[in-house]
Amino acid sequence: MEQTANTMPAAALGQYKGLAFTRRVRPVSEKAVDADLANMARVHAPFVPTGDPAARGMRVTLDFEGFLEGASIPDSRMENVTVVLGTGQLMPAAEEAVYGHCAGETFRFDFTYPADFRQDGAV
Repeated sequence: MEQTANTMPAAALGQYKGLAFTRRVRPVSEKAVDADLANMARVHAPFVPTGDPAARGMRVTLDFEGFLEGASIPDSRMENVTVVLGTGQLMPAAEEAVYGHCAGETFRFDFTYPADFRQDGAV
């Protein structure tokens, strides 16, 4: 018995040598090079601790807990949640509350969940 299941089919190459083609080279502006370099520097830049107030574009690590009428909401506590401000990783009201605070600060803010948010996880 001969095995054929894992055998590649035979292929025959057609004429490929000497084919004419046109190579198109697009000019690259200094502005485009500068923009790409700035983007690469931003993407690959190391994150370092700072004492500056939180602002758009900063990476922040948060611990948070939700309360309703003064009582802790079950399973709402989260620690070491890292987000980049301004990227939509937090609900807008929560992100706005973070702006201007410095590392190590503890603060509270009022927050109204969107109407389509359900506490049991169902949408």
